[in-house]
Amino acid sequence: MENQYVIVKNENVTDEILNQIILLDQKLYPKKYLWNKDYQKMIYQRNKYSIISILFHQKLVGYINYLVISKEKYEEIKKSNTTVDTYQIEEILPFQKHKQNYITLNSVVVDKMFQNGVVIQILTRELKKQFQWYEAQGYSIFGFSAVAVSLDGRKFLERMGFTLYKELEDHNATYIMEKDSFKKYVN
Repeated sequence: MENQYVIVKNENVTDEILNQIILLDQKLYPKKYLWNKDYQKMIYQRNKYSIISILFHQKLVGYINYLVISKEKYEEIKKSNTTVDTYQIEEILPFQKHKQNYITLNSVVVDKMFQNGVVIQILTRELKKQFQWYEAQGYSIFGFSAVAVSLDGRKFLERMGFTLYKELEDHNATYIMEKDSFKKYVN
């Protein structure tokens, strides 16, 4: 069954896929978490190695988006008592070899018709492979943050190995996976 899905990631993500991501977000996310189309495309242009999408018969059925961010932004996410979901362009960085890289898991979205476990397994396997490659190439990841906005999101992050860091005032939760935990995750 997995061979019916196609992974498109990083610089191979087309404008059409970006448009489908926006539509899927509109279908599944509350309005307060939606980015406008221009902002989303600007973020992607800043770091094209940040989206893993999965297609079924040329139709987007899910994706994972993460951002490499400045250490200052990472610390802001940890300190904030509410969800941090906006980024200045200079806070989004490319991966840097032999430097401390910080990541935030920005979105994990699967179309309701495909929430059978297969799509999320494929996406998380691809994410892990991508991070294994970065680590093998000398791109050290010192901190990995995520904010869960749903119960399913919390379960997903905990299965990945994230630790609950803080309950937020907006009823979401910040999760963290730092250097040693991240090394355990990728190995």
